[in-house]
Amino acid sequence: MGSVQDRFLAAKASRQEDEKAPPVDIDQLRRDFKFVMSYLRNAGHLSQMEFEREWKVRGEEIQALISRQAPDLRLMAAGYRVEAARIEADIESSKKINADPSLSTKI
Repeated sequence: MGSVQDRFLAAKASRQEDEKAPPVDIDQLRRDFKFVMSYLRNAGHLSQMEFEREWKVRGEEIQALISRQAPDLRLMAAGYRVEAARIEADIESSKKINADPSLSTKI
């Protein structure tokens, strides 16, 4: 495990890296959260009841992290940004497939 001094220096370096990191864009986090949750509901991945429960629970988690400016806020924001980007890419792919008659299936 390393000496106490090594652990202290590692923790100090980690804090300094966190301080250098750009602040979390709270507005982007909120947009990503709303986009991801709405997509999950509209795509049928969540029932209305599940959606309402998840919206409340996840929304409260985000608010708590924002109010404390907790380090986990950066991880949560990154997670929602990645998921939103994946959904956006899927939507764009679907638009291309639907626009090209040679790619769509005939029934």
